[in-house]
Amino acid sequence: MTNEELELALIEVNGKLAQYGPDNKISGKEWRQKSKLMREQTLLQNIRTAKDKGNISQEAKSLMRYNLYKGDSDMHPFLRYIMQLKFRSQIWM
Repeated sequence: MTNEELELALIEVNGKLAQYGPDNKISGKEWRQKSKLMREQTLLQNIRTAKDKGNISQEAKSLMRYNLYKGDSDMHPFLRYIMQLKFRSQIWM
């Protein structure tokens, strides 16, 4: 992911987050959508921070988590669970 793509993704996520109000005034479905956007924003910020520091392994790890998160809806639930366990274990990184 290039710096331009990263900045565009962050601008897009921040724009979508700006549409939601305070947590106590939104419905359950809107709250879930907002929390997903906040997770996506955190992952993108982690990628940018790792790029700025030059930490290639952390950047790769965050980028893989972001790509898994973006393809989350297309993946079979069991395979998604196995991949998340693999990421959490950090055995291979």
